[in-house]
Parts: sequence; C-alpha cells; structure tokens
Amino acid sequence: GKLATTHPSRYLPQLHAKIRDPSPATRATVVSAIRYTFADASQSYDELLSPLLVDFLSLMLDDDLVSSLSVFFA
Repeated sequence: GKLATTHPSRYLPQLHAKIRDPSPATRATVVSAIRYTFADASQSYDELLSPLLVDFLSLMLDDDLVSSLSVFFA
C-alpha cells in the first residue's frame, strides 16, 4: 500500500492485475494494500485510483475473502 502511494502509476496497475488472482491470499493482500492507501493519498493518486476503484471494491463480494477481510477490517 505504501509503495502504491509513492509511485502510483507503477504500482496501482500491478495491484489491479492481481484482483483476479486464483489465490485468496493474494486477493486479500490487494485489499489490504488498497485499504492502506486511503489514509495516505494525494490528489494525483486519487486520479489514478478512481478508474480502478470499482474493480478493487468488487473484491468485497469475493466469497473466498469473506473471513479474510474480517481480519483486515476488524
């Protein structure tokens, strides 16, 4: 997440590419990274994130992540 805020044009696409990864652990890591960035994001970061946000939020409906996400959002 912190890396994504330091160089969003490089790291956001890499995170976005992993949202359909077969591994639930990888998808949970993507959610954690994106969640972390919300508190520490600049306007330029927001502009890069906004077109991808719906895809990232779609992970909230991922049945494999329901229990994993409770750990991140507890």
